[in-house]
Amino acid sequence: SIINGALRANGRGGVSSVLIVAHRRELVEQISKTVGRFVGSRSRLLGRIHVKSIQWLSRNISSLDFVPSLVVVDEAHHALAKTYRLLWEAWPGARFLGLTATPYRLNGVGFTDLFDTLVCSLSVPEFMKKGVLSTFDYVSIRKDSMQQRLVSSLRKRGADGDYQVKEMDEVFNRLSSIEGLYCSYLEYGEGRKAIVYAISIGHAVEIAGYYSSRGVRAVAISSRTAAAERARLIEEFRCGGI
Repeated sequence: SIINGALRANGRGGVSSVLIVAHRRELVEQISKTVGRFVGSRSRLLGRIHVKSIQWLSRNISSLDFVPSLVVVDEAHHALAKTYRLLWEAWPGARFLGLTATPYRLNGVGFTDLFDTLVCSLSVPEFMKKGVLSTFDYVSIRKDSMQQRLVSSLRKRGADGDYQVKEMDEVFNRLSSIEGLYCSYLEYGEGRKAIVYAISIGHAVEIAGYYSSRGVRAVAISSRTAAAERARLIEEFRCGGI
């Protein structure tokens, strides 16, 4: 809606072209399809909207044949990484819109070096009442649990203030932790489709291997998964085969 309004207002304070930036291949595909549905047959409008991954842009930004006047950054909490800085450097005159459900860093530093204004949406419960979001249940580890003590033992931080992948992998990529994760799945989600977010590619492979050894059809998908295989596995998951 924002992009549509900005493009239609071109010449009256609007924008001439839009670049939408995502950090995962699936998100690029999803956003492209959504834009296509929204714009429909208005090809002139569609031709002014470009959807790219930050990984692709980091390699090809100098070869773009357009200069965006509006840059929309999806999952904008990632924009604190060095790779995203090139967007601001490349187009200092563009407007930037960052979208995120988690507008904060664990080190307490804000986003004011990138964005000027924080605009809050309705709350999750309000969206549920409107029927836009589904209701959900969640289960958390206890404050006095071994898992929480392991989390609290993590000392290293990355540039964005979050935990370091290497240390998390050393602490949690162990048989005892993966067994506990599997038991939680049996207790709360057995027989249902599930997505497990892993710490690293190696961690994902270990989890999928353990689940498979227990008779649960599970696969690991990562940046190393070939595009065709990735699409096939995701479709199999959608259909219930995984």
